[in-house]
Amino acid sequence: MKKSIPLLIGCLLLVGLNWTIWGHEQTLKTGETLFLKLAPADPRSLMQGDYMRLAFAIERTIDKKTSLSQPKTGRLIITTDENNIGKFVDFYRNQPLTENQKTIRYSKSRWRGTSINIEPRSFFFQEGHAKHYEQAKYGVFKYKDGHTYLLEALADENQTIITPR
Repeated sequence: MKKSIPLLIGCLLLVGLNWTIWGHEQTLKTGETLFLKLAPADPRSLMQGDYMRLAFAIERTIDKKTSLSQPKTGRLIITTDENNIGKFVDFYRNQPLTENQKTIRYSKSRWRGTSINIEPRSFFFQEGHAKHYEQAKYGVFKYKDGHTYLLEALADENQTIITPR
């Protein structure tokens, strides 16, 4: 009996982990594509290898006075234009969303507390491929259900996904 409890817990953890992975794969396969314009940020880390630290242009369109009254973490409402580029609408407060609106997670900067940071904050790539991603202008997200999303890739100014050779 004592041996079966850890085995059962281990099996439940594996099932839960695989369920989460399957859900993410479904988002990537069937999700709606959304582009968020990138803002300049430091592209490399000596400790972590090659990656791009992400900053998004819509973070800079949010008024700092408005962000002061918001919680440290939450969601933003974004809408898409005809090119599937996301634009900031408002902070999400459990209000109903229109058909072309989605939510995206944010957190406030630990240091200043007024600046909004959209998550995720980094995009990792294979070492030696940094030169390919220097031209990145958009983060490419896959959305499902208007609130589940994953950063899939980076794209250039023509919204062409960057694929290193």
